[in-house]
Amino acid sequence: MATATMIFAAAMTAMILVSLQHVEAQPATTCVNKLVPCFSALTTTTKPPKDCCDSIKEAVEDELPCLCTVYNTPGLLSQFNVSTAQALNLSRRCDVTTDLSACSGSL
Repeated sequence: MATATMIFAAAMTAMILVSLQHVEAQPATTCVNKLVPCFSALTTTTKPPKDCCDSIKEAVEDELPCLCTVYNTPGLLSQFNVSTAQALNLSRRCDVTTDLSACSGSL
């Protein structure tokens, strides 16, 4: 499982760097790396592990522009078989409010 998570993290980071050629890539890379502990929780219905929830909380509080970039980049999440609904559901299951209305553009 750890190997799959590491491969996912590397692939996600690489895809973001390629997909965001016209956007400052460092903030996007930073928040995505922090969300790697959440990968295994995407397909569950229970509360995600503490490290995942802590990462989501930190990203929402400190790196909302990065999350907005990830959510607003067409096709980015779907490249990893992750829907926006799944990503937002993780936040809800962690009891973290994700106010994407603060993002410019639409989801």
